[in-house]
Amino acid sequence: MSLDYLNPYPPSVILPNVLVAGDTWVFTLNRGPYTDPADCASMIVGAGTVTFETDGAGDQNNFTFTFDPSQTNVPPGPYRYSIFVTDASGNRQTIQTGGVPVIANPQSDTWVKTETFLQRAIRQCEEAILDLLNQRVSMVSFGGKQY
Repeated sequence: MSLDYLNPYPPSVILPNVLVAGDTWVFTLNRGPYTDPADCASMIVGAGTVTFETDGAGDQNNFTFTFDPSQTNVPPGPYRYSIFVTDASGNRQTIQTGGVPVIANPQSDTWVKTETFLQRAIRQCEEAILDLLNQRVSMVSFGGKQY
């Protein structure tokens, strides 16, 4: 969701549908009317008390915003972002603002298990049967009953 009415200059940063925590995030903004080498841009991403910012590295045509994994290794959830450009005179203007969900890093402990209750029950039953068959235990408890 972008609030295009904030500025007649159209936003040109396209974010993916979701971002993955712990990844390197790179976004590019076309300089548009901000062609003076002294013009600078920054991007802020945040949710609640988690906020991080980066300045856009500029060339003749674009500002590039890079967030490294040390910044993006954040809890999953909905995040807001804003992109600002400050011209050579020090006037700051909001170019784009919106929201994007951040999903958990698959390598983290917060990764959501996709196993259903029934799948988990079947797996636990199989583990209990294997424990009995391999004689690791002499009795198991499953579903409120002992075997």
